[in-house]
Amino acid sequence: ARRHELALVGELEAELAVVREGLERQQEESREQEEARAAEVQEKTATNTSLETRIWEGSLALDEKEAELDAARAHSMEVERQLGATAATLGETQHRARELEEASTARAAAADELRNSLAEATERARTLAEAVSAGDTTVGELRGRQAEAEATAAALRGELSEKSAAA
Repeated sequence: ARRHELALVGELEAELAVVREGLERQQEESREQEEARAAEVQEKTATNTSLETRIWEGSLALDEKEAELDAARAHSMEVERQLGATAATLGETQHRARELEEASTARAAAADELRNSLAEATERARTLAEAVSAGDTTVGELRGRQAEAEATAAALRGELSEKSAAA
């Protein structure tokens, strides 16, 4: 009976050794799997960190581009404002040029009138000088014509001075 017990104990010890060996193998495999999982997690963490860094850098670059775009828009609006001001100034300048052209045309017409009046006064003076030379006129007529010629000449000089000052 003792031998039988010893044989059973031996068998049990042998089975126990096989179970221990199997358990040790499972523990080793489990440790290897855990190490592989840890390495995989570490690799994925590194990849995630790299992606997060790239996303953050991309976000910064996008912010910079948006700032550049805002600056370009502001510059564009300033250029448009300046163009509007230039167009308004050009319109005012064209209006002023038309006014000056009209005034110049009016002055030219007034100058023509003055030349015609001066030519008429000169002709009257010539006629008067001829009449005096021929002795056909009286002293009273001469004095009347002289006063008329002086008044006309003074009026023409005044108009000519006003036109010159206005020009």
